[in-house]
Amino acid sequence: MAEQYACPACGAANDPDVEYCIACGTHLIPDRCPKCGAGHRPGAEFCAKCGQSLRAPVAPGARAWLSRPLIAAIGLGVAALVAAGSFFLLRGGGDVDDNGAAGPTLKFAEPARIDRAVVTDLQKVADSMPKATGETDRDQVESLMGLPDAFAISFEQDEGGKSERIVRYETWFYFDIQTAFEFADGDLLSNMPIDDVAPLAILPRQYDPADFRRDMDWDDVRQLVTEPDAFSRTDLPEAYGEKAWAYYGEQLMVAFDEEGLSLVETYPLESGSGQ
Repeated sequence: MAEQYACPACGAANDPDVEYCIACGTHLIPDRCPKCGAGHRPGAEFCAKCGQSLRAPVAPGARAWLSRPLIAAIGLGVAALVAAGSFFLLRGGGDVDDNGAAGPTLKFAEPARIDRAVVTDLQKVADSMPKATGETDRDQVESLMGLPDAFAISFEQDEGGKSERIVRYETWFYFDIQTAFEFADGDLLSNMPIDDVAPLAILPRQYDPADFRRDMDWDDVRQLVTEPDAFSRTDLPEAYGEKAWAYYGEQLMVAFDEEGLSLVETYPLESGSGQ
């Protein structure tokens, strides 16, 4: 497989013969050499002075960030412009059969020229959109999407089982785009489609995932809710051999074990649900 190159604006991988990024429309060939600063003619692949490649290769395992759907949507518009010129035509002029008749042959049309003005306009729109900020994938999702409509947090021992390290797993739900993001210690694991909620549902947006920590007890959580005395408590039956308990109320469920907070869930309240 031919080496691909990373877009300096959005990180998307592009084939070597692509001059404009397929994801955001950024011009991929700089006006000056990034190594020595020498100028060069448009379309040059290598610096004439020092031989430096004028495109940045994609590092092994690199990927475009999944949580920039708005930029990707603009990229689809650029890709559509390219695709519009690459359709193929079915026409005669191919091999001759036993009766002397010419059979159909696939012929590709000449690629249409990309309207650079359209690409420029798309780039301006992309540049005007919010840019992701933050050290982790979770922080970057929050910078673009805001706090989730609902979320779940669990504190679990590392799956490798070779250490006592506790991993913080989180699932953030955004019902307006019907998408959930899963994180492990802030790193994005996956995103998945979800069902929307009822139009009149009350979303638990009063809670911030960052307020919940493993070392918390119920007295700490009480400070985050409006009426802590209205919460109901449920204890895990002794038959399970483990000591654990949970509190429910105000669209929040928190569970504890002997080490501290172990599980957090916030949930929408739908009309007539009885929750």
